[in-house]
Amino acid sequence: MDDLPYVRAQPKMRKKDYPLRILTCTRSTILSGVSKYVYSFIEQLRETVENCLKNTKHLIEQLSQITLDHDHRLVSIGVVDMFTNVPVSQAIAIVLQRIGSSEKFCQTNLTKSDLRELSKLCLKNSYFTFSGRFYHQKNGLPMGNILSGLIADIYLHDHLQQQLKEIQDKNWRCVDDMLVVTKMSEPKVEEYMKKINYTKHKIKFTHEYEKNNQLNYLDRTLTKNTTTNKIDIQWEREDTASDRFVNYQSCHQRSIKRNLISNMTERIITTTKDIIIGKWMI
Repeated sequence: MDDLPYVRAQPKMRKKDYPLRILTCTRSTILSGVSKYVYSFIEQLRETVENCLKNTKHLIEQLSQITLDHDHRLVSIGVVDMFTNVPVSQAIAIVLQRIGSSEKFCQTNLTKSDLRELSKLCLKNSYFTFSGRFYHQKNGLPMGNILSGLIADIYLHDHLQQQLKEIQDKNWRCVDDMLVVTKMSEPKVEEYMKKINYTKHKIKFTHEYEKNNQLNYLDRTLTKNTTTNKIDIQWEREDTASDRFVNYQSCHQRSIKRNLISNMTERIITTTKDIIIGKWMI
């Protein structure tokens, strides 16, 4: 069947041993039209998800507004294999609880039961092909379906409010990576994370506590400035960076070669805050 999704894998370059991220390619497949139809009704629910970061620029804007106390600490929290561990039925139930916030849904003749069945049709029938064989994803959300990102966001927002309520002093999240400003000590954070990972939920967490007033988050190094009680932000060069872009002697247009360098330079400058580089304060 030519209209079944297929899968491809992308290596997670920042992870140890480069594990693969499995993506289900659903464009122009059997359920892609239904998925887009359902998405049109739940799209507005993104506004119900609090403290979500749009990009690095948004992170800088948010961190610029806070003033640290002397006992504030930085912690990053990550979700292990988020998409494949989201319970589909429970996630759909949370979406239906919030669907009243969707103006488009309120103006349609669809009922919540209709939306539930359509969502289950799209998310619980995740069949795909690989190397000429047919497979079925039994658990979690298919990464690559247009519905999965938003529904995972909504579910994780609800889950974090319940599971991390004791640690969430100030927090922001970008997909499955969370930044927390807390007054909990490192041993207490360690104990707390172990406790929530021992629960029956499939969602599990990793965490990293600041070292020497510094923490890496979203390709940036965050540094607590004890003089200003603010957070300085600096671009972090990944260990896996090859420092290779395009061979300057290649046949690519000169504008492409120039833009690679100028865009990278602009990205570093615009996503760096309160760091002295040479004689300049950025």
